[in-house]
Amino acid sequence: MRNVSTPAAFAVEWVAGESENLYQLINSRGTTSLFFGIQRKDTGEWRTMSVLDPSRYMDKPPKSFHEFEKVARSYIEA
Repeated sequence: MRNVSTPAAFAVEWVAGESENLYQLINSRGTTSLFFGIQRKDTGEWRTMSVLDPSRYMDKPPKSFHEFEKVARSYIEA
């Protein structure tokens, strides 16, 4: 998992599975929203969707990357 945060969002990306697709989890700073993205290795096409019920992973907006990293790990391990 690698930090790809920007000034507007906390974000991590990782490669997983036999297909070696690229995955991202993003949080717009100051919100409790989460977005999940996948880039298929074979097409390079990105697909992004909102995470339903992000309160399963956080109860308040993360204030630091360290806090967001805990959210991301719980999402990935779920």
